[in-house]
Amino acid sequence: MNTKNVSVSFRFLPLITKLGMVALCGSILLYVFQVSFLTQQAYHISSLERDIAKTQEHLKTLYVSNTKSLSHTELQEMAEQRQFTRAERIVYLRLSDSTVAQALQQ
Repeated sequence: MNTKNVSVSFRFLPLITKLGMVALCGSILLYVFQVSFLTQQAYHISSLERDIAKTQEHLKTLYVSNTKSLSHTELQEMAEQRQFTRAERIVYLRLSDSTVAQALQQ
């Protein structure tokens, strides 16, 4: 074996070791940043899923209240049963800065 070639390869050993350490530290740092980013995204997704669940609950509540509300024909039937009369003409009166509606009978 040629001792000159061996001494050249040992001369670059500290440089190769330093480059390897820099690459290893860089890889570890990149890994930490990626894990941090993924954790942040997971929390954000979890928050969005909670918001979706709340919105779905509100939607169910609105659907139930909408089905309980009376249709136009049901309101007309109730008005007829209670013998309400339809106003022919409506006049608005101004009393102390508020508007009041009054049905005039003719």
